[in-house]
Amino acid sequence: MTEPDPFDRRLDDFGARLSAASAVHAAGRRRARRSLTLAGGCAVAVAAVVAVVLSGGGGRLDAVAEARAALTPGGDILYMKSTTRVIDNNAHGGSAPQTTEQWSAVGPPRWRISQDVPRRAGRPPVKGHHENSYEHGTTRTYDSARDRMSVISGFSDRGSAARMPSLFGLGSAEPEADLRSMLADGTVTDEGEKQVGGRTVRRLVSRPRKSKRRPLRTLVYDVDPQTFAPIQATLSLTFPLTHPTRIAMRITVEAYRRIALDATSARLLEIPTTAHTSFRVRTVQQVRRDNARRRCEAPNALRVKRCPTQPHG
Repeated sequence: MTEPDPFDRRLDDFGARLSAASAVHAAGRRRARRSLTLAGGCAVAVAAVVAVVLSGGGGRLDAVAEARAALTPGGDILYMKSTTRVIDNNAHGGSAPQTTEQWSAVGPPRWRISQDVPRRAGRPPVKGHHENSYEHGTTRTYDSARDRMSVISGFSDRGSAARMPSLFGLGSAEPEADLRSMLADGTVTDEGEKQVGGRTVRRLVSRPRKSKRRPLRTLVYDVDPQTFAPIQATLSLTFPLTHPTRIAMRITVEAYRRIALDATSARLLEIPTTAHTSFRVRTVQQVRRDNARRRCEAPNALRVKRCPTQPHG
């Protein structure tokens, strides 16, 4: 994201909490016809891109396109609940599981994410229950521990703030490096049906492209072979440091369903508050000015041209 939304920092911190390695590096079947993406894009255009990139095999194309379509809301609300666990961290060990719920709709794009952040000693003080949402050009960030809501208006439905972030983009430093882009970037391989825990799944694997600066991402993604609904995924990240650091996270989908969108269910896209919730309301322009001022006033700030000249004497 390029807009100065505090949710950007929340996502960065989420990645750091799941992995200390990230902190080191950063200091119904076949719904493919629905013409919408999870973040509010157009599935017709997406299908065309997938068809061009993956035109080498009909079976592979179908599986990848169907898996991506399963993640796109239509004239309804797409709901998914997942649990994320660090299963391999060769730098600092694992972490407690984190639960995430998400609701999304389109026309116009709207989404809400609810997270229960596990408490860990020595980690940043962002813990407990947090929620984030986007609707009609406005982002909201809610901290339940403080019962405080931050509201920022002035975004565009065509901008990055309108795109619901994905757990699969952690540690990538690329706004579009999430599951949806993995399914369309030409690196996904359809490995057919597998047996996992006595259940038949369809397995899609995205292998990394080598990079000296960005983390290498390997995704093993299991879906229902009939509906292509997500079941689980394992995301491995290798950071190209002097001593390469690797972590692996397993994302298990606990619930996945579509909810008819009406006046009542639309409230699921709104963050609930209490009678004592405090609000801080700002515009994008105000946030940009505040961020620029903090950068310039920081003791170790670089004196860039955009910083006002400090008076002498």
